[in-house]
Amino acid sequence: MPSLWTPPRLHQNMSHEEERKVTWLELFYDLVYVATLIQLGNVLSDDITVLGFFKFVILFVPIWWAWTGVTFYSNRFVVDDLSHRGLIFLQISAIAWLAVSLEGAFGALAAQFALAYAAVRLVLVFMYLRAWRHVPETRALTQRYLIAHGLGVVIWVVSAFMPAPVNYGLWLLAL
Repeated sequence: MPSLWTPPRLHQNMSHEEERKVTWLELFYDLVYVATLIQLGNVLSDDITVLGFFKFVILFVPIWWAWTGVTFYSNRFVVDDLSHRGLIFLQISAIAWLAVSLEGAFGALAAQFALAYAAVRLVLVFMYLRAWRHVPETRALTQRYLIAHGLGVVIWVVSAFMPAPVNYGLWLLAL
C-alpha cells in the first residue's frame, strides 16, 4: 500500500537494491490509452479517405503526446503516494472523456475534445509542480515544463470557445 504522502524523487537517487517495477495502476493507465486508440481507429475506419487519414493523424498526435508526457515524468521521478495516484486517476478520467469525444472532435464535440485534452495536460502540470517543489536539482527543467504545459493548457481551453477552423489552428499551436 502506498504511503499517504511521499514527495517525488529522481530515479538516479534510488539505491541499487531498489528496482523500478511497473505498478497495476500504470498498467491500467496504459489500458485506458489502448481503449482511446481503439476509439480513434474506429474514427478512421468510418472515413477511409485522405482527409480521414489526416483527421486521424491530427487526433493521434495529442493522444500520443499526452501519453508520452506522463511516461517521461514517470521515467524521471519516483513517486507512489496517494496524491500521485489521485492525480493519475484524474488523468485517467480526462483521457476517458477525451476518448468519448473523438468521434465528433471535428464537429459538435470539438470543445469537449479540447477541454478534455486541457484537463489531461493540467494534471501533468500538477505532477511537475510537485516535482519542482520537492526536487530542487530539477527546478530549471521542471520550470520549463510547467511554463510550456501551462501555456498549452490555456491555449486548449481558449480553443474550446473558438469557432472552426480557428480552434484547430489553436490546437496545433498548443501542441
